Order: sequence, then structure tokens, then C-alpha cells
Amino acid sequence: MQVKWYEKYKKDQGNTIYIVFYRGKPVGTISTTIRDEEVEMGRVILGEKKYARQGIMGEAAEILLSRFKGKRIFLEVLKDNEVAIAFYKKHRFKVRGKDKKKVVMERFA
Repeated sequence: MQVKWYEKYKKDQGNTIYIVFYRGKPVGTISTTIRDEEVEMGRVILGEKKYARQGIMGEAAEILLSRFKGKRIFLEVLKDNEVAIAFYKKHRFKVRGKDKKKVVMERFA
């Protein structure tokens, strides 16, 4: 299933996966999908817990999002992922919708 998803994902020219480096070592990923005047952010993944809570992923997200000035940036996160929701709120995302499984958040760069 993941292989099929990835093959489809990489064919879309609007999709980009960024690798986050810290002191020369890859420590995580952040992806964006550009859709007209909007940018979907996703797959914010920290590879090793020893790098958690050091501001690495937050700084990487801010640097990346600064490239999309004036655009709406949105994301979906699982409703029970409180750590991720707190991370996004810290980076100025606001909750804009919810359903049984997920929360939709947005901010403007």
C-alpha cells in the first residue's frame, strides 16, 4: 500500500518531501503539496526521539513555510495526536475543522 501511495505521490509535480538535517545528519522530514494558492503541509516526522523538543523541526518548519508568503497553509492531523496538535499551535496554526478522526488546521505565511 505504501509503495503505491509513494509512486502516485512522486508523480505529482506539486509534491515535495524535504529532509531535515541537524549537524549534518538527517533527522526528519516535512512535505508540502502546492495546490493553486494553498499549500498542504504534511509528513512532519522526527526520526529519532533524542532530537525531540530541541526546536529542530520547528525551525525547519518555519524556514520552509516562510517560502510561501501570502498563501494559506493547511494540514490534517489525527484528532488524538495531542503532541502534534500542540506543535502546530505553537507554530501559529489554528484549528479550522474537526471530524471523528482528524483535525484540520491552517495558518497564513
